[in-house]
Amino acid sequence: MPKRAIHMVLSEREKEEVERLTKHHRSEQQQAQRARIVLTAAQGHSNAQIARELQVNMDTVRLWRDR
Repeated sequence: MPKRAIHMVLSEREKEEVERLTKHHRSEQQQAQRARIVLTAAQGHSNAQIARELQVNMDTVRLWRDR
């Protein structure tokens, strides 16, 4: 049975901080990718949608959504 994705809610401050990570030119690309996953999940997208949009493995999306 498939596991249901965790619903994510970010405060305005958290959202701003994560967005900053995605736009900062000196951010490590892994960190920026993780931030994009978190932001997209907080917008209500499914794990499959996020994996497709960001071209990452679904297991990667699950990992960061669960964290």
